[in-house]
Amino acid sequence: MLTAELKRMKEGKISFWAAISGLFLSLACVIYFPAISGGWFLDDYHSIVLNDGIKDFIVSLESLLSLRGVSLLSFAVDYSLWGLNPSLSRAVNVFIHLCNSLLVVALCRAILSNKCTRIPLAVGLIFLCHPVQTSAVSYIVQRMTLLSTFFVLCSLLLLFRYFNSVGTGARSVRVYWLLGAVLAGVLSVFSKESTILLPCLVPFVAWMIGRNRLQDGWQVAMVAYSVVPLAAVLTHFLSINEGIAPLGSSAVFFRDVGPQLYAVVENYDYLSIRYLLSQGEVSWVYLKLVFLPLQQALDYCWPIPDMELRLLPVFTMTMLGGVWVVLYKQRDRYPLSFFGFHWVLFFTAVESSIIPLDPIFEHRLYLLMIGISLVAVEQVLTRIENRTVLICIALLTLGGYVSLSWQRNTVWGGDEGTFWDTNIAAAKRAPRPLSWRGVIHFKDKEFAESAAIFQRLIKKGNRLAYLRATGEALYFAGKEKEAFDVFTRLGAEFSGENSMEVFSAYSAARKGHWPLMEELLEKSQSKDQSDMRVPLLRATIAEEQGNDLNVAISSQKVINHWESMAVLGAESLNAIGFVEWARTLRSQALFRLSDWLSEQSQSIAENPEDINAMVDFAGRLLMLGEFEQAKEYYLMASAMVPKAWNLYYNLGIVSDHQMDFDSAADYYDKARKLSPRNLLVLENLAAVALKLRQYKKAESLYREITSSWPSNGKAWLALGGIQELTQRYADAKLSYEVAARLPNYSFKAQRGLAGLRDKNTK
Repeated sequence: MLTAELKRMKEGKISFWAAISGLFLSLACVIYFPAISGGWFLDDYHSIVLNDGIKDFIVSLESLLSLRGVSLLSFAVDYSLWGLNPSLSRAVNVFIHLCNSLLVVALCRAILSNKCTRIPLAVGLIFLCHPVQTSAVSYIVQRMTLLSTFFVLCSLLLLFRYFNSVGTGARSVRVYWLLGAVLAGVLSVFSKESTILLPCLVPFVAWMIGRNRLQDGWQVAMVAYSVVPLAAVLTHFLSINEGIAPLGSSAVFFRDVGPQLYAVVENYDYLSIRYLLSQGEVSWVYLKLVFLPLQQALDYCWPIPDMELRLLPVFTMTMLGGVWVVLYKQRDRYPLSFFGFHWVLFFTAVESSIIPLDPIFEHRLYLLMIGISLVAVEQVLTRIENRTVLICIALLTLGGYVSLSWQRNTVWGGDEGTFWDTNIAAAKRAPRPLSWRGVIHFKDKEFAESAAIFQRLIKKGNRLAYLRATGEALYFAGKEKEAFDVFTRLGAEFSGENSMEVFSAYSAARKGHWPLMEELLEKSQSKDQSDMRVPLLRATIAEEQGNDLNVAISSQKVINHWESMAVLGAESLNAIGFVEWARTLRSQALFRLSDWLSEQSQSIAENPEDINAMVDFAGRLLMLGEFEQAKEYYLMASAMVPKAWNLYYNLGIVSDHQMDFDSAADYYDKARKLSPRNLLVLENLAAVALKLRQYKKAESLYREITSSWPSNGKAWLALGGIQELTQRYADAKLSYEVAARLPNYSFKAQRGLAGLRDKNTK
């Protein structure tokens, strides 16, 4: 009899999960089908499309426990399976979202000890179908958020298992549950750092399990959740997102592009506090998105206000405190609301407290929707007793969410230009979506439309970026006179700006005036040696002349420069367009060079003792961006001539391009031992130390360079950057001033000095 009853219970459990899995799968397919055909948007370019780091699976695997390494590994898996296919990558996001929705149901059932199905089902459906979730699911790069949520849910479910096993006598089983929970928590943090406060939820879970008392074993769990993950992540999260640069009394992300593109922060004083106050206003936007998800936008470009008394943030903070007091007093009556409210607080804290990211993005609500849904569902179900009314509310809410989510996903599934047009309509005063629309026009070679948009933006903030982008678009639109008028204004307003020389060189090349072109390019490079427009010009000229080798080499230089930028620079709004042109030129040239490359490879194979030919060919491959083949030949050559410094130096360059910075540093160190005072080796070793965030080592190397080669503007500029990063503004100012007086890097040095104006340089 007992066996039959257990069997029936088991069958009932299976049918329950089969039913909701089928329901959730059907809804997910309906809601997200329109988005599958969409392309790449915004940060998708930097993190996926133009990120060669994900294109080497082994390198991504080795970087698993680096900043967001788990998420980047998932993109590497995508690339290894189907290349750059946004439809399939977005389908993976939908699948993860589906899994998360089912895990939300499981978590709710665990909280309620499987005594209820209505609340878990309602919470799961809200989480699955809410329109605001589309920004995390359809925005491919936000797989970081999806994976982080997935591992958080797994971690908490395992934690419930651990607490439920306390007192059962199976100590080894408890250990496994706890280790699994901690491991999932660590993976969550390495998917996206916003869940680093997960340990704060441990006592609340213990309280839920213990029914108004802390369950036995919570101290062990708290220690394991706190000490083990912190020991694993502290070394990485001391320098989030390219390093944290302290600025005055605050800290902002070094090389963060948000403020540069929509509202330049003129005053860094108390920036962290100002950002925290901005969240008092943003909270109401989030609240509106939760309960009335209309006019959604990917990028709201919310400004960070000045330090002044604002009633709305004060009211918001006071209200949150009042809600906490009420829920604390009624924690026994509303346990889900008490737990859900703290869920929201803890998982909001990292991205919406004192670290000045962009103040608002919809995908930050993804994880929070679990806590919000717990509060909303419990409050509705406990206050409305009429079953018919509840069913009507549930059906209307679900139908509305499904409809709005479907409509929103039709926008995600459309072309990139239409997507930004919709964003502009939803956030009318936001400059950054408008600037991205201009970027997309430029990328699609719709130059007149691009110029018209950038001209509208010139008065809205970053004049350098918008003036430069306007001039570039006008030039390629065939309006050379208007373009050169803009470049004249640009040069007058920003000392050292080189657009006039670059585009004068373009005009000279079109007329066949090659000596004049070279003279102008030399003048341009005296101001900014790393301008990606110069090698792109050389690539287009080589294309016209039918020189495929130079086409590929010059195009690869553009790509190399883009990768060294890491982000869309403040002065290079059209960089995406330039680099995509370069990738197209390189791809076409390599196709035409394929027979020649095969012949060269065959010749090396037939004459393996000819080391000069081998090294020359490896050098060609390196310049062409064929890094893996180049590495193979350099390794063969270094085995034959182990004391040749240049072979290790080139192996370092190859590893650097492959994002294997540790190996690059090792190779550069070997080259330095063989050639101790070699400037090229010292420069590259210092640069890779900077990429590894070994700031003391990098500074020491740059000081060695500047002492031996005092006219090296590149080293002075890099030294100033390190000193600014470490808040030694007076030293940074001196370094930038030296660089500004030297050729090749004067423009960037002037920009560095401009960035120091509001900082304490005394």
